[in-house]
Parts: sequence; structure tokens; C-alpha cells
Amino acid sequence: MFYFDFGRVWTILLYLSVAFRGSNGWFFFRWGVTCYNSPPVGCFPTTAPFTNSGGIAPQDPQLIPTYFNSYRSGMHTQVFTATNAHEIMRDRFDPTKKTVLVIHGYMEHSRKSWVRRMVAELRYKEDANYITVDWGTGAINVNYYQSVANTRLVGAVVALVLQTLQALGGDPATFHIIGYSLGAHIAGYAGYRVPGLGRITGKLEPMGDVDFYPNRGVGQPGCPSSMLDRFTAAF
Repeated sequence: MFYFDFGRVWTILLYLSVAFRGSNGWFFFRWGVTCYNSPPVGCFPTTAPFTNSGGIAPQDPQLIPTYFNSYRSGMHTQVFTATNAHEIMRDRFDPTKKTVLVIHGYMEHSRKSWVRRMVAELRYKEDANYITVDWGTGAINVNYYQSVANTRLVGAVVALVLQTLQALGGDPATFHIIGYSLGAHIAGYAGYRVPGLGRITGKLEPMGDVDFYPNRGVGQPGCPSSMLDRFTAAF
């Protein structure tokens, strides 16, 4: 008589998953901790409190590169990465001005129309250093939990760039990160790594909104309703 041992099958599948994920530098690498050195973003445990991705670790930054777009005159941009940020930004970054980063969300990229519209509106209101973060290769994934895991890595990469701007004379107190959807998660992870960061504004979907209002949110004269208006009115 044939007996099917579910326990043994589960054990075999578990070891296969360890071997498969380990070979790609993902889940269960170093038994629950994944580390990356290029760029030097450090290690990412998948144990508590980092359990919102279902045990999945961030992908290798070489597989999901993060790009940054620096806006200067008009809407023309200069693309750079955490690796060449110092070289590119030393001639573009003005440490006497405020710095604003805009981060898109799940299944998006920085070329989305709302991202460009937001930057245009913000630039109309205030002269500052504007940078958009493009983590599209990590955000566009049918596995939502993988993208959730990737936010931790992207947050670390964003922090590296902010630290570079700080080395170029920028004051973290003048840095403002605006994140939408999973971009809000990235903003939070980056802020954790940059002490004294001035401000984070996040809008989360589908989990709800995170908005900061004076007067406890009561009696806000002229309070706008759209996402774009909410962000621009905050300046």
C-alpha cells in the first residue's frame, strides 16, 4: 500500500526553496538575512518586525536598479544612480535650497504623468532641488509581496543618495520626501537611515491615507481634495 507522507514532502519542498532562493540571493539567504554590497545597502532580515512581505527578501539591486532624475531648467532631467550621485550632483545640487524627492508606487515608474505633473506644480510654487525616484524594475511585479520587500532595499538606496547630498553641503532638515503607495514605504525606510530628515509626506493605497494637518484636521480653510492638490498645497 502506498502512503503519502505530507511531512516529508513539505520538508523537501522547503529545502528546494532554500536552495533556489539562495542561488539568487533572495529568501533564506544566510538563514533569513540577505545582504548586498553593490551599492552598500547592508543586510535585510526577514524576521520580525519585517514580516509584511511574507518572508520574501529584497531582490538584488543589480537586478532592480534604482534611478534618480534631477530636474533643473524646464522639465529636462539628468539621470543618475547612487553610485555616480556625487559626480553628477556636485554641479547640479544647490545646498542653499530645499530638496524634494518624489517616489512613485506599485506597478509604476517615474515617467507616469502624475509624477511629472506633481514636479511641475511644485516647481511653480517653490524653487528647490527636485528629484524623482524610479524603482520601476522593483515595483512592476505580479508578486505584490516581492515589491513590498523591494521597498526596503530602495529605501536604503535613496538614503545613500540623501547622504551624498548631505556630503555636498545639504541639510537633512531641508529634505522632503513625497511617496505614493509603496513609495510611502520607501520614504519611511529612507528617513529611518537619515537622522534629522525634515519631512515625509505619504499617501497609501489601498491601506488608506497618511496626511498631516494642522489644527487636528478640523476647519481647514481652502483644503483641496485631489491627491496632487493635497501635496502642492502643503508647500
